Amino acid sequence: MGGHPGDRRLRGVDDLLNPSSYSPKVVKSGTLSLTGSSQPGSVKISGLTSDGSYYLSAVFVDAREERSPLKVISFTTPDNTVPNFASGYPYMSKITSTSGQVTTMATKSCRLYWAVLPKGASAPTANDFKANAVSGNLGFGTLDVTKNVSNTFDVNNVPLEELESYDLYLWLTDVDGGQSSAVKKVSFTTVDGTPPRFNTNPTVNKVNATSVGLYANLNEAGTLYWVVVKEGEEYPKPLAGQSGKVDLSSDNAKLQVSAGMNALKNGKVTMTEGRTSPLPSAAWRKKLLTTSIMWPRIRRETTRRRWERLRFIRWIPMRPL
Repeated sequence: MGGHPGDRRLRGVDDLLNPSSYSPKVVKSGTLSLTGSSQPGSVKISGLTSDGSYYLSAVFVDAREERSPLKVISFTTPDNTVPNFASGYPYMSKITSTSGQVTTMATKSCRLYWAVLPKGASAPTANDFKANAVSGNLGFGTLDVTKNVSNTFDVNNVPLEELESYDLYLWLTDVDGGQSSAVKKVSFTTVDGTPPRFNTNPTVNKVNATSVGLYANLNEAGTLYWVVVKEGEEYPKPLAGQSGKVDLSSDNAKLQVSAGMNALKNGKVTMTEGRTSPLPSAAWRKKLLTTSIMWPRIRRETTRRRWERLRFIRWIPMRPL
């Protein structure tokens, strides 16, 4: 028997009948006696490697030492190894606010099954995958994969929810189902794809001699930027070469507020969930993404205290300018 495809086949009958013990080309050799003309015979060749490619060379020799022409065929032994994911795979290669993308690589050519479920849902079994019966899935599919070749694909069939957690399950099996991997789980969370917004408009809820309190409520965690300008003053201001009123939704407005440009006072506060006292104070207070802010007095007149008009604007997370 000849070796792997990289080796040269036997040159002739003499190489087959009298193989050299030093020849790396011959991995197995032997003889088989046939009982008569047109009678079949069989022999078991053992000791070959899994997923190996070979040449089989044969020649007939009769009692008079007459020889047939050399016959050569090729064959490949089946890969009986258990399929698995290569080291470092699978991994989530892209996550958006509504979708997830995974990259995989298998250690043998086989079939890949996958399913996406809400986090905490019951994990599918191998039988669920084979029967295409993964109930409640948000994405399901199969893919024939090649050994040591990476594959990248979207895992969901319907849009996912923003800032929600999901479990991706993957399973590898031979096409004939002879060998299979364990079911693999990869958890991921979709990202924040929309800007935060005020649930209620910012409201001054307390005025003291030297400070003023502002109540704000956002629909999600983020950073709230604020500025204080004089009453009646146009803000944000046009940049050099610009004229007219600045649109509050423009990058120019966002830049000035986040950087505190052209303002008497400015600051920022991180909005997070937590418990709070119902009374405002000089400290940041939070309740269901609610913040009360106490600002220092801007100006005190001789006959009365006068608060400058406050402008309170938030954009977080800040988008690239």
